[in-house]
Amino acid sequence: GRTPGRVLYWGREAEKGTSCDGAETAAYAGRRQDLAPLLGPARGRTLSPYPRRMSRPPHLQVLLDLSRARVPFVLVGAMAALHYARESSTALMTYDADILVRPTPRALGAAIKVLKKGGYKLSAGGEPLGPTDSLLLKRMLEFKAVVRATHPKGLAIDLMLEARPYPFQAWFAKRRRFPVAGGTVVCADLKMVLEAKRTVGRPKDKAFLAAFRAV
Repeated sequence: GRTPGRVLYWGREAEKGTSCDGAETAAYAGRRQDLAPLLGPARGRTLSPYPRRMSRPPHLQVLLDLSRARVPFVLVGAMAALHYARESSTALMTYDADILVRPTPRALGAAIKVLKKGGYKLSAGGEPLGPTDSLLLKRMLEFKAVVRATHPKGLAIDLMLEARPYPFQAWFAKRRRFPVAGGTVVCADLKMVLEAKRTVGRPKDKAFLAAFRAV
């Protein structure tokens, strides 16, 4: 398969290259930024790309905590695609993480709880998200609300209830687990991620696909 680069969980000091509006090429500036490939040989062995002496950034901790809490979710979007990286000379960088959660009150509530515990500030529809009761969760599901989560020391997270063109169960059925930093990150199927970007077709999606093909 294609090898788009490496996931940047630590990317603040990276020397930036061509902008892709949310996904861009980057050359690593320091040895602590030079992460090892995520995906190992074809037999499925994986290598940890995370510096042992660095603390986990908040967005990575959220992904690991969601898995540990058994919240049904799939990482989609550019960051999911980058988990399939083997190439070490070129990296694509994304500045947010798109997390698709099973569209049920229980799963959504559990995911929000993990984000809050991780120190994230949450908003929905441009307004701060306060305490969430069962009624509010049902309303959020009805309107397919996207929860925007921000943290001063981590990438922003979009908690999503749908991701075109596939329903949640289709994404979840073909999920792949990547061992990371002593835990597991659940990623969407690479072909489905790329097809979703072609379907949505926003400028940043087209830019990511162009950059992906370039490497």
